[in-house]
Amino acid sequence: MNFEINGGAARLRPVGHFVAVVLMMSGCFNISGVLPLAGASTSDEGGTPGNETTGGNETGTGGCEPSCAEDDTSVPATETTAAPPSDTTGGPPIDTMTGDPTGGDSTTSDSTGGDGSSSGDPSRGDTGASLPQDVSGQFLLAIALSADPSLPLQYIATFDFMPGITGGMLDVELLPLTLEMGSTDFPREPYPPSLIFQDVPVALDGTFSLAIDPMFVAEATNPIIEFDAEGHAIEMDLQILDVDTLCGTLDGTALGVPLAGSTIGAMRVTDTSPQGLPLAFDIACP
Repeated sequence: MNFEINGGAARLRPVGHFVAVVLMMSGCFNISGVLPLAGASTSDEGGTPGNETTGGNETGTGGCEPSCAEDDTSVPATETTAAPPSDTTGGPPIDTMTGDPTGGDSTTSDSTGGDGSSSGDPSRGDTGASLPQDVSGQFLLAIALSADPSLPLQYIATFDFMPGITGGMLDVELLPLTLEMGSTDFPREPYPPSLIFQDVPVALDGTFSLAIDPMFVAEATNPIIEFDAEGHAIEMDLQILDVDTLCGTLDGTALGVPLAGSTIGAMRVTDTSPQGLPLAFDIACP
C-alpha cells in the first residue's frame, strides 16, 4: 500500500475488506484511495502485494478545499502591533508601552510668570534670602553710654524703610528728648533739631550703620553731666530684629573719652507724648 500523508495523521479503519485511508489535514479529510487489504491482490505466484496505487495519491492537497490547503504545521506569523501615532499636538512624548506622557521637558515656570528663577515673593531678595522686616514708623531709641549705662540718652526715632533686591534703603530721623540730671523718664519733651540720615543702605540681614561727626548732645538732653557735650567719629551699628525691635552698638569718643562698649536699644511706640512713652525700655540687644 503506497500513500502519502501531507502533514496529517493517518488512520486505518476496516470497512468490509477495505481500508479507508483518512487523511486529516487542518480539519480536512482527504480520501486518497481505496486499497485492497494485504493479500487480497497478489501475483499469480503468491508474491507480495503489488506496488500499484489507485490514484489520488499525488503530492499536494488532494481533494482538500483551498481554505485548508495550507499546512497546519507552519509557524504562526509573528504578531505585530502597530506603533501609536506620533503626537502632533505639541504635548509631551508618549510612552509607547503605557500610553502615558513621559514628562517631556522637566523645566517648569513659576505660576507667577518669568523664568522660574524666583518665586516672585516681594519679601525675598535676589538671592532668595528673606528681606529685612519693614520697620517704618516711630520708636523710642536709647543710647546707654559706657560712661554710665544706667542713664541713657533718649530719642524718638522715625524710620522709613524701602525694600530692595539687596536689602533696602532707610531714612532715619533722631529727635532728642529732654532729661533732667539723673532721670530716665522726665520730662522727655522733644528738643530739636533732629539728626537726619537719608538713603542708608540696609543689608539682607537687617544691618545698617549711621556715622555722625561731630555729634552734639545738649545739656537739656544729657542726664549724665550738666553741660553740653560733643562726640567725634561716632558710629552707630544697628540691626533690625523684627518689625518692632532694633538694637546695636555705638563707638567713638566724647570729651576725649572712648565710647567703646556703648549699646543701643529701640522699641516701637504708638504714642510719642511724654505720658505715652514706656517707663521700661531696651538699651541693648537681647
